[in-house]
Order: sequence, then structure tokens, then C-alpha cells
Amino acid sequence: MKTNFAKIFTPVFIMSILSFSTAFSGKTLQKSFPVGPGGTLNFHGARCHIILEGTSRSDVSLRAECAKDIEDHYKVTFDQGEESLGISVEPLFEKEGKSRFFGLFKSTREYFGLEPSEYLTITVSVPQGFNPYVKDSRGKVEIRSIDGRVEAYNSRGPITIESVSGPVTVHNSRGCIALSRIEGTVEAKNSRGSINVTDVTGDTRLVNSRGTIEVEGLSGALETSNSRGQIEVAGLEGKIKARNSRGHIEVNFCQTPTEDCELIASRGNIEIHLPAEKGADISAAADRGKIASEIPLTVVGEVSKSRLEGRIADGGPRIELTTSRGDIRIKTDKAVLSENHQS
Repeated sequence: MKTNFAKIFTPVFIMSILSFSTAFSGKTLQKSFPVGPGGTLNFHGARCHIILEGTSRSDVSLRAECAKDIEDHYKVTFDQGEESLGISVEPLFEKEGKSRFFGLFKSTREYFGLEPSEYLTITVSVPQGFNPYVKDSRGKVEIRSIDGRVEAYNSRGPITIESVSGPVTVHNSRGCIALSRIEGTVEAKNSRGSINVTDVTGDTRLVNSRGTIEVEGLSGALETSNSRGQIEVAGLEGKIKARNSRGHIEVNFCQTPTEDCELIASRGNIEIHLPAEKGADISAAADRGKIASEIPLTVVGEVSKSRLEGRIADGGPRIELTTSRGDIRIKTDKAVLSENHQS
């Protein structure tokens, strides 16, 4: 009887140990949640990478991968409601003791045991019509193919968002922001990192400090401000209001704006490119700089080396250009120059 019991008990005991070890020491994690279209995803994480993508699925699917055992370095929790899913990723810190002054004093410090290349990467696939809210730090945020409202916040890591049908709100610090193919309004704020925006159909507001702002292909209105960084805008169809300090402003209008525009800089040049055949009213002032135009202007007011009131063709919307400690240059549209050069 003893022998038979031992034969039965031993493999069962071993199987239990293996099951426990697999659950708490895996490098991958897969889960799915029955949250359908129109739901909300709330993600809060640190020292991890998040990839969020819209699919044709009818539920939310998650896959997490890490270079080392997930449970040793992260606490991952889920909070599911009828129309919402919450995901929380908390890094687990280790303590290290250190002796100082020949062992007379001891101190401890907390450190995270993974390098950025080893961080946990979470890929979440959601149904269309989802509204994600993502907040991360010290990791990468990638969001694509979403039909809904998107909010993303990060620090010390990049944010990349593409192919979104809905409004987008993005805040970052010490990391770049890249937005492309957005069918909706955009609000992006950053510090110590660049902002790059391509192909946006809605009104856009961009604020930055200590980083460049680059915009290409914008059919809505643009309001932007920067400090200690360039502002470069190409393919603008709507109006623009831009302010910069310690940086240049360059704007290429693919068509003459239908509304008044204002560009203000301090310690930086202003350069605009306009279609020469379309009308506009120009008001330019460069307190400590020069004004030059390669487009013929009809003087309608004050004119000097540093001030100009003029009209292109029959006039039109007012474009106000003001800088201190910089020059102002008014040029022909870049696309027109390129076509003339090719011919």
C-alpha cells in the first residue's frame, strides 16, 4: 500500500511544482478580454513598452513579452468592466546595500534590474471604435489604426501615433512625438523633445520647448508655439498662428490662406513661401533685422529696411510677420520654384 501511494503521489506533486513555476516565472503572457467595440482602455505603466493597435477583433487581446521573467520584475494587474479595461504595469525595484566611509555608514538604493532593451513589451489589439487612454514613463508608446479618441502621455520615451480617425491628445517630456495620418483634431505638448506631424485633416495645436516642431500636410488651422527650437511648416492649407523665441519660423503655404495669419519670433528669422499669383496683404516688422521679398509687392503703407506694409496682387487675408533680432524673407512657393527649375 505504501509503495502504490508513493507511485501515485510523486508525479502529482511534481506536476504541481511545474505548474506553479510556469505561472510565476514566464517571459510571456497572453490574455483576452470580452470587451467589444466602443469600449475604453486605460493603461498605466512605467519602464515598459506599449503597442496598441486596432483590429477587426470583437474582443481585446493582449500579449506581453520580456527578456527575463515577468513576475520577477513587474506587477501586472487588470481591471475589467462591461465596457472598459484597465491595465496597470508596475516595475519592481530591488535594493542594494552600500558601505561608506570605510564601513562606518551603510546606505541602500533602489534599482531596476532590466535595461531598456529588456523591458516588458505589451501588444494590445482592440476592436474598432475603441477609446484608449495611455500613460507611460521611460518606455515607448506606439498607437496605430484606431477609430476613436486617443489620449497618450509619456516621459523619457517616444510616442508614435498613426492612422487614427478621431481626436488625438498627446503630452510628452524628454521624448519625441510623431503623429501621422490623423483624421481629427490634434493637441500635442512636449518639452526637451521634437514634435513631428504629417497629414492631419483637423485643427492642430502644438506647444514645445527645447525641441523642433515640424509639420507637413495640414488642411486645418494651426496654432503653435515654441522656445529654443525651430518651427517648420510645409503644405499648409489653413491659417496659422505661430510664436517662437530663440528659434526660426519657416512656413510654406501650398495655397494663400483664406484667413488672417500671424507669425511672431524673437531672436529668430521668419521665412514664408507663398503662391505669387494669389493675393495677400503683408505687414512685416523686423526691429533688429532686414526684410526682403522676391514676390512683387505694392506698397500701401510704411516701408523701410525693417518695416513693410504691402500687398500681393489684389490683396487678401492679412499675414502679419514680426521679429526682433532676426530677418524676414518672403519667397515664392517652394513647389513653384521646383517646377520652374525642372522645366
